[in-house]
Parts: sequence; structure tokens; C-alpha cells
Amino acid sequence: MTSERNAQKVLYWKSKTRVVESMTKEQIRQTYDRIANWYDLIEMVPELLGVRRLRHEMLQRASGKVLEVAAGAGKNLRDYPRTCQIPRVSNMGLK
Repeated sequence: MTSERNAQKVLYWKSKTRVVESMTKEQIRQTYDRIANWYDLIEMVPELLGVRRLRHEMLQRASGKVLEVAAGAGKNLRDYPRTCQIPRVSNMGLK
């Protein structure tokens, strides 16, 4: 049963990948714009279930120079120790 479920998951993700690959950049932008208003609400559930605490605990171990890739809204930034130097990289606007 487990291998059958795994096979179903792989097929699901492959089909989802094909859907995204067939979308134009404008369609992808419109999709993100539609969910943007709900994003914080959707993210609240994992945060309340303990992801925020785990993120804080993990990032408190960082030191020195840290490269935050795909910083997004910057949720992680508040949890790094103040002694960290954190350049951020985002793909926003890159072609």
C-alpha cells in the first residue's frame, strides 16, 4: 500500500509540475496575486502549530555571515542573532 501511495504522490507532483510549466509568466503572476491576500492566513496555521518556535530555535544557532536565499517576506530575519551579517538574495525581477 505504501509504494502505491508513493507512486500516486509522484504522479500528482509530476502532473502539477507540468501544469506550472505550461503556464505563462502572466498566468503565474495572476495566480500568486490571487492567493497573496490569503497567504498570511494560510501561513498562520503552521505558525500556531509550532513552526515559529522551531524556526526561532534553529536560527538562534546561526553565527557569522549567513546567506538568506529566497528571503521572501523576511520571516526568518527577526530570529537570527543580532551578531549575524545577513545579505539576502531573491529572484524578484530577475529574468
